[in-house]
Amino acid sequence: MNTVQIEQKNEMPPREGINVAHFLAVADIDRSARFYETVFGGRILSRGDSDGAPGYIQIANTWLLVNVGAGPTPDKPTVTLSVLADPDKISSLFPSLMAASLPARIPRRQGPQPKLC
Repeated sequence: MNTVQIEQKNEMPPREGINVAHFLAVADIDRSARFYETVFGGRILSRGDSDGAPGYIQIANTWLLVNVGAGPTPDKPTVTLSVLADPDKISSLFPSLMAASLPARIPRRQGPQPKLC
């Protein structure tokens, strides 16, 4: 197998370009960040804040965002993301595309513009 060198930028969210991350709703951001740091050798870049910012953890060549959940929001008034009460069930892990300027990457089209979520 050939080896490929990849330039890594350790910045999340990115100032330019796009990063792909996995979002995980957790009960305790700090405890979860320590878990991924200890078990998987993750590098904690942020532990979140009281304003609702997520924790950012770099694990190998990917990112993990951990947060306590959120919502509803004006664009999705019936949707709430939360930690499941049953610790044996998992349904809150999903990919998250982070872009410095997503609208700048989407070509303008004629007619109504799509909403960006």
